[in-house]
Amino acid sequence: MSINKLFVVLIGLVVCVIVGALIINLLAPNAYTAVVDSIESMIFNATGMKFDFNNNNNTLGGTDFTNTNVGTDDGVEHSVKGMD
Repeated sequence: MSINKLFVVLIGLVVCVIVGALIINLLAPNAYTAVVDSIESMIFNATGMKFDFNNNNNTLGGTDFTNTNVGTDDGVEHSVKGMD
């Protein structure tokens, strides 16, 4: 199988998964929420970190990563000592 065929198959698979997720979300939104909640639960059980991908505030205990400000500037100038 050539590389081009491999990428076509992989892109087609991703498109099918996205379209399937959209159809499930339209036809059975409660099932979609239940699947996302179970994925959040599996991630928590495997890592101890909690995530809230669908913003329904249905998370377990653990480290909270729901409202993190990653990459924000805190207004403090950071430098390496001796490199000023």
